Amino acid sequence: MHTLCGLGLAAAVGLAPEAARAQAPCVASGDVISGKVAPVTASHPNGSTFTAYILTLSPPRCVATAEQRIEAAARLQLGGNAGQQATLRRRANAVVAVRIRDPFAPETAWHVGDVIVVDYDIVN
Repeated sequence: MHTLCGLGLAAAVGLAPEAARAQAPCVASGDVISGKVAPVTASHPNGSTFTAYILTLSPPRCVATAEQRIEAAARLQLGGNAGQQATLRRRANAVVAVRIRDPFAPETAWHVGDVIVVDYDIVN
């Protein structure tokens, strides 16, 4: 169902738009998602700095990992190999579509996104 149709149906039955969004299916492994990708300089507790590539989702989306649902993910941190990182660097501040596989919740100080994805394909 199209999101706007779902929101219209939600309004017809008396649900707030936020409730309708919360009931929308989560993005999961294998799905294509798009957003603006940008480099973000972050600091690690060991004193070093690093650049992470963040795909910003607007509006935030539910993302299903193997172990949990992250209800309002706004920032997907894209890891990947050197070739993928070089492509993201060239595409900085542009809208990029990626097919994600095996998203997961942040686990270390190197993870600065709401969701981490290291296995993905850039599809546009």
